[in-house]
Amino acid sequence: MKNTDVIVKSEKRSKEKNVRFQLEIKQSMLDEITTLVELGGFSSKKEFMNNAISLLRWAMLQRKAGNIIAAIDDQERIRELEMPCLTNIAVQIQQSGQWNTEPVSEVQDRSTKVKVIGLV
Repeated sequence: MKNTDVIVKSEKRSKEKNVRFQLEIKQSMLDEITTLVELGGFSSKKEFMNNAISLLRWAMLQRKAGNIIAAIDDQERIRELEMPCLTNIAVQIQQSGQWNTEPVSEVQDRSTKVKVIGLV
């Protein structure tokens, strides 16, 4: 079986119609996207965006489950990812009482907040 056979079969299974999504961004943002596409080895901006959306969806679901999104370096320092959408989810869940976590101040004491600016 050739790779093209698999692609054709998977396209036939998908009944969802493709639509065009357009947005206006500054040239500097497009340049950043282009750099990230190359850095990540993506074949297209569409593939990059699909991956970015998948990562954001995963992060939001993790935050909704009460988990933090963080990087841990080789010295076990924790750097928590801070994005407005993740903070909004955390606040909503804490206000509804759907999860019990340690106070935010304790989380901040043991981690460095990283603000994401630009993409996503």
